[in-house]
Amino acid sequence: GTFRLQKVAVKKIFNLSSQSQSDFDSEADLLMRLRPHENIITFYGITLDPFSIVTGYLPNGKKKMASFNFKKLF
Repeated sequence: GTFRLQKVAVKKIFNLSSQSQSDFDSEADLLMRLRPHENIITFYGITLDPFSIVTGYLPNGKKKMASFNFKKLF
């Protein structure tokens, strides 16, 4: 997608269970608290219908993006 003339990635969550709601809340909370850094993808925000997390777009995987279990961070 596009946000303010920038390409963005949109992670959509369908069929939200209570567990995926909790995971979504934890991930969004963590991303909102991170400060901008060259090694951290830009966080733009969330949508609630459908539940989505909007981040910067990484063309062709030029940066490695790690997948985290956000619950282990708290």
